[in-house]
Amino acid sequence: MNAAHSSLYWNRLQGARRVLDLGCGDGAIGALKPAGCEVNGLEISPRLVDGLVGYAGGAVWDLDNDKLLPFSDGYFDAVAAKGILEHVRRP
Repeated sequence: MNAAHSSLYWNRLQGARRVLDLGCGDGAIGALKPAGCEVNGLEISPRLVDGLVGYAGGAVWDLDNDKLLPFSDGYFDAVAAKGILEHVRRP
């Protein structure tokens, strides 16, 4: 994802202070976040999670499991889910 594409997401997420990035991939949303915004990412690839820049936290996570997400209810103002629906069995 390039900076222009990432800015499209941030235009939609305008005003969000805490964002969950599902399937965060290479971390472009967090790397290009506005000042004062916290982004946490979930990604199935440990290699990608290890390389995240600009994220408050990242976790290796399989969205097809039945576990609750590792965050408290109501913690996030917004969720970004770019390019993941085609990769999960039960979206």
